Amino acid sequence: MNKARLTRLMIFILSFFYLLVISFFVDGVLWKLSPFSEALYAKPNLILLGIVLSSFGQFFSLIIVLYFISIVFVYWFGKTHIEKNYDETRRFLGNDWLIYLFNALRDENLFLAGKSSFTFISPAANRGIYEKHLYEYIKKESMFAKFLVADHEEIKGHIWGDDVGLRYICREPMSIGEYISEINEKYVDAIFDIKGSLWNSLRDGGKKVELLEKFYSVLNNRGFIVVDNSKRSFLAFAIFYLFGQASWFAGESTGRLLNKNLKRDREFGSYYYSHFEQHELTFINDFGKPFDILVLKKK
Repeated sequence: MNKARLTRLMIFILSFFYLLVISFFVDGVLWKLSPFSEALYAKPNLILLGIVLSSFGQFFSLIIVLYFISIVFVYWFGKTHIEKNYDETRRFLGNDWLIYLFNALRDENLFLAGKSSFTFISPAANRGIYEKHLYEYIKKESMFAKFLVADHEEIKGHIWGDDVGLRYICREPMSIGEYISEINEKYVDAIFDIKGSLWNSLRDGGKKVELLEKFYSVLNNRGFIVVDNSKRSFLAFAIFYLFGQASWFAGESTGRLLNKNLKRDREFGSYYYSHFEQHELTFINDFGKPFDILVLKKK
């Protein structure tokens, strides 16, 4: 159990006992033992106030109990395999959201005008279903694409055909410069890293400068990295926090973590601002919901 989770559990355990004592012990014992109890009970307004305060105390005690139970539930039973988390996320993003993102990038002229051939990498793609849908869309639009879909571990259940333009590889993102040679390329147009390898390096204090250096080295002159920049939804956070069920992005986005690290880490900020320019972009996914991204364009 990490320190944050342990601290949270301790806070709510103490809160639970505190409210339990206030609502039951004070109301049930001290109130009745008070030498002024007869005088107080003779006044209906004070009785009503006591009942209200006692009810509130018991109500919040119940909330704390339920909250504590939910935390235990999330900790012991809310752990899911990354394949399951991936499928839960697909429920509120849809399979075609990467297509909407691609068209938004084209509308913003982030690709060369009239460009009809693309080379993409997803270094932390999990099962790669979004990438497969985008690849098939590009083919239907009479365009050409090479799409290298990667993850640091072998994921069960990924869906692939025999198309040589769509490759799946199990490799660490730090070796991105090596594995793109397997599709006979030195540079790519875009790296899609939504809640992926950069998110993990920013969150866990990993080698974020080194990772960006690797990404930068494989981008062509107009290349860019796309990361998620979604804003937190309190309701989604509460649902996930209490019950472990995803209804929208409950955790911090890559964009938010990126901006935090830029403020705190001077070395990282110096490298970032000297190599990338940042663009915010919002598009509507296939469920009609806005989705915010950051485009880190190579300078």
